[in-house]
Amino acid sequence: MNRLNINTVAIVCLSTSFIPLMASAENFNYNYAEVTGLFGKTEMAYSNKKPDFSTKGIGATVQYSPYENVYLKATISRLKINDSKKYGSQKFKTYGNSTTIAGLVGLYVPVTDNLDLLAGVGIANENDDYKYGIENTQNQFKYDERKTKFYGEAGTKIGLSSWGELDLMYSRLNDANYFTASGKFALTENWGIQTGYSYSPSGKYRKRYGSWIIGARYSF
Repeated sequence: MNRLNINTVAIVCLSTSFIPLMASAENFNYNYAEVTGLFGKTEMAYSNKKPDFSTKGIGATVQYSPYENVYLKATISRLKINDSKKYGSQKFKTYGNSTTIAGLVGLYVPVTDNLDLLAGVGIANENDDYKYGIENTQNQFKYDERKTKFYGEAGTKIGLSSWGELDLMYSRLNDANYFTASGKFALTENWGIQTGYSYSPSGKYRKRYGSWIIGARYSF
């Protein structure tokens, strides 16, 4: 089974394994700042071939609720690729980076004591700078593009009692769809561990993309 397909199963396993932990009387905190590391795989398009490459990056998010049922979110992330992969008799190489800055305004609605629905809309600016090709040939390409487009998200926030909370989110960012399952697990009243998995089935030059997420969150 393709490694990216195996990772998508992890999203389902992650979410279903936490359902028995759900408890009542949750009070979600929409005010936090977090820093995360991103480690995964992405496919690049080479004609009819789509080799996958290792990726790593870093992201930061600040979210604040100025009024009840309203939240503001700002994010920045930088993804780096520097890898080669043998595909049949050819060896493909990709190196470069992608930087995204985004912001949105959202609404959240409590459904039960431990379940909120939320959705938001905003804009995102993405700066992609990649070089890729087949080693020892003239088949070398450069992708350098800056774009500002729609950014939106929708999903659920599930309470896990004293364990923390689980977010199941869909987001639309620069013409790509992302599905993310992430959990915040409390260490102290303010500090917690943020972990999860994000998957995108399609993109323009970067095709399928899957990334594990791990970091720290401070709630205020």
